[in-house]
Amino acid sequence: MSETTASSLMRGASICGELSDGECAILEGVVKRRTLKNDEILIEEDAVDNCLYVIVSGALEVCRHSGGDWVSLHVLKAGDLAGELGFIDGQPHSASLRAIGPTEVFILERAQFESLLEAHPR
Repeated sequence: MSETTASSLMRGASICGELSDGECAILEGVVKRRTLKNDEILIEEDAVDNCLYVIVSGALEVCRHSGGDWVSLHVLKAGDLAGELGFIDGQPHSASLRAIGPTEVFILERAQFESLLEAHPR
């Protein structure tokens, strides 16, 4: 994906809502990208991963296992954040995140975010 397209995707995400273009570009420099296939699990229920996810394209189903089946709790779409509580408090996730069709996410690790805050406190 081109730099311009990646920048516009990041700019459209809610995490960049109050950031300047320059600040958003700095944030973009520390995120990773991951592409998920249909039904691929991004986060397992009860796992700890210390990451914040921004959905770039596709959708993620917030779900839990119950009796061998998935129970859907919510659907997150492009621009939405996922994994916020685990990112903030480091506690296990209360639900799984599963891709609905091909889905791409930006990943921000807590350690990268903390070092970014030290270098750019704004």
